[in-house]
Amino acid sequence: QKPVGTVFIGVGDKNGKFSVERLYLKGDREQIQYQTLMHSIRLFIKFFNFLWKFFFFLDKQKKSNTISIHK
Repeated sequence: QKPVGTVFIGVGDKNGKFSVERLYLKGDREQIQYQTLMHSIRLFIKFFNFLWKFFFFLDKQKKSNTISIHK
């Protein structure tokens, strides 16, 4: 039996990377729904910001390993 206000939120990508959070929220139903929405948006931004930085880093590494020949 989970306490009232227990919420699980998660986000993932097609490559299998994912993040899940368990929240214990307080308030009435509407307040818990609002808090869940805010936490979900934050998790979404945090998750995809990490992916953006990761792929940007890989792209920079790829470009730095490229040999340029100038004539």
